[in-house]
Amino acid sequence: MKILPMNNIKFNNKLFRVNIGLGMALLLTLFSCNKLVDAGPPREQTVADIVFSSDASATSAVYGIYTTMINTISLFIGSGAVTVYGGLSSDELSYTGTNATLQEINTNEISKDNLNMTSNLWQKAYDLIYKANICIEGITKSNSISSKIKNQLLGECLIVRSHIYFNMIQLFGDVPLILTTDYKLNASMARTPSNQILDQLVIDLTNAASRLTPDYPTTGKIRPNQLTANALLAKVYLLQKKWDLAEIAATTVIDSKKYILESNLDNIFLIQSDETIWQVMPVNVNINTPEGSNLIPSSTTAKPNYIFTQSLLNAFENGDNRKASWVKVRTVATIPYATPNKYKTRSATPWNEYYVIFRLAEQYLIRAEARNEQNKVADAVKDINIIRNRARGPLPTDLPPLSETIAKEDLAQAIIRERRIELLCEWGNRWFDLKRYHLANNVLSSLKSAWQPTDTLYPIPADQLILNKNLEQNAGYPK
Repeated sequence: MKILPMNNIKFNNKLFRVNIGLGMALLLTLFSCNKLVDAGPPREQTVADIVFSSDASATSAVYGIYTTMINTISLFIGSGAVTVYGGLSSDELSYTGTNATLQEINTNEISKDNLNMTSNLWQKAYDLIYKANICIEGITKSNSISSKIKNQLLGECLIVRSHIYFNMIQLFGDVPLILTTDYKLNASMARTPSNQILDQLVIDLTNAASRLTPDYPTTGKIRPNQLTANALLAKVYLLQKKWDLAEIAATTVIDSKKYILESNLDNIFLIQSDETIWQVMPVNVNINTPEGSNLIPSSTTAKPNYIFTQSLLNAFENGDNRKASWVKVRTVATIPYATPNKYKTRSATPWNEYYVIFRLAEQYLIRAEARNEQNKVADAVKDINIIRNRARGPLPTDLPPLSETIAKEDLAQAIIRERRIELLCEWGNRWFDLKRYHLANNVLSSLKSAWQPTDTLYPIPADQLILNKNLEQNAGYPK
């Protein structure tokens, strides 16, 4: 795999100069110290002093976290796994390939030895969390980093860590909440209740928002800003059913006027999209995004590995342009397959797509739900109609706007449908929504013969249960 050097990357006609080589080399050395705790702290402290000795080296260390998130064409928790596994677990995607571990996810018969759970989700998540923690500790202790850069980098690390934990509790339920680099403590930590983790995310994201500004620290949106923290806060508050706070957080993002819904659906996931709140820049010179690389077939004659379910296709209303833009029918050996088409580039140079984590449309959907739950039905309808207007076809009967006199209960169902379409194949939203709305059993029991209620959570990987005797397995899986 050829990796593009990070010290001379061009985009938007400007040079994005990051002296990442030395910082990454030092950071890798520092990360390896977690296995050397018994040898005492001097070596770790010495390396930390070097890595966090200046604005430039500390910034390079934080860039290393983003590189870890996206530096692959494989499906990991920071690069496509949540979308693909969540799509297969729900009523969104079907797997047509021969990989047995993916087929387990597709049929919701996941073994505790499934390598996707172990390597691609759990281990990768805690690798990212550990790297965020070591940066948080090193930057906090450093007296050599300027106040402005210290606040920026700490805010970024808090957002990255919160983002990973948000997805982990959706996938596994209670997981260990690790906030330090104490290797011995971390190795024996029991699972933390999800509600406590969500409370910690609120603390961390509020902290991050107070340290950051609405401006991005570099060209583009590849590093979080203050509004990124608010966007994730809105998602956390929605999960907590704190409707008033979810509305406030989403409104902060929307009313900032920093983002605009793209009128052309095909432009939403491009590098220069006005709708993007946070996107991650690839480092593999030939790959734009992990989802494009995995979800788009390798050739016109290759059978797609991932196709939309008929249930999803039937959910589109007449005159919805999202179907034309985000669903591509590929015919192989006379058989048509409907495949995801949000990211439209499998591999290309130069890059034209970055990996989108948060975008404006989701904030409208969050605010609509939060408003409806507070009986602000007319205001909620306005938010939903903004999204529908963007997707509407040219005919008068296409995707009609919702009436502001709609009943609250009917609007709640309309919001669920709208989220299903607008957020399809994005960060497992449909899978998470089925559980959040308590619809998983009713929807999936009729579609999947092996479905059982405990399938709403993935199994804790078997190797982690062996390594940490304080971990307990999720219900429905062998101990």
